[in-house]
Amino acid sequence: MLVVLLLTLGIILSSCGQASIPHPTEDEKQGAVRTVTLCLEQHVDELDDGKSDARTIAEALVAVCAKELRTAALLSASEVPPRLQPAYLEQVRARWIESALKTVLQYRRLQRRP
Repeated sequence: MLVVLLLTLGIILSSCGQASIPHPTEDEKQGAVRTVTLCLEQHVDELDDGKSDARTIAEALVAVCAKELRTAALLSASEVPPRLQPAYLEQVRARWIESALKTVLQYRRLQRRP
């Protein structure tokens, strides 16, 4: 939580030209990605009814894991110049939907196995 607050503060201050964004370690970034993956995997069972469109379920997963996704996105955005961060964060969101879609499809394949 403290890391997110510091990153947010860094983004705000850097846009004013007063400070640079603190750069997270590779371990912090990887940890945030693992947290997102775990969140997606933990919630797919409760959200997937097996009938709805897989992309719809993936979007619901992204909504449920929004906090984890935001943290991971902010950590990875620290490498991007501030003026490009909004577009970068939108691309990250699209990639997470694709990742969530893969999680749903994998879950469904496992459910069909005898």
